[in-house]
Amino acid sequence: MSKLYQRKVINIIRLILVLVISTLYLYADDLQSYINWVWSILRSKWWYQSVYNETAAVQIYSVIAFVPFRIMNYLNIGTKYKIPNAGSYENTPVVDILMESFEYSWPLVILDTFHVKHYVGVAGEVVGRKRRNWIQVTRELPVDPPLLGDMVRHLVVALVLYDLAFFL
Repeated sequence: MSKLYQRKVINIIRLILVLVISTLYLYADDLQSYINWVWSILRSKWWYQSVYNETAAVQIYSVIAFVPFRIMNYLNIGTKYKIPNAGSYENTPVVDILMESFEYSWPLVILDTFHVKHYVGVAGEVVGRKRRNWIQVTRELPVDPPLLGDMVRHLVVALVLYDLAFFL
């Protein structure tokens, strides 16, 4: 791949990011209404109320999250931004990724079974009532939906902390 091609692809990715951020800002109220609607649906679903939902969602996301990196490795995009001598991308088979995620999730599943998670917006007496049962199957979710600004903020902080963990 030529450097000109790589530069064009990187600029297209930057443009897409600017468009996404602009869209989030301009349509924040509409997006918050959509989040409220989705939250009202999710709160009534048994699979979303399950204590294992977050663990399963992380496993699904972990497979999806590596797709852009596989594409970048396959097309040799962004090689200019790689850290020299920092290793290379390992093209791990999906079956191996799923097996590792299964091994990773077992301790979390066990923890979810016995630990009561306290979410912001859930009353203390509700959490206390849940703690009386030593095996947890469902979780108590807050009535109020998450705010778009909080979701974006948490995502950005998570990405920054993730990067800091690998570069410090």
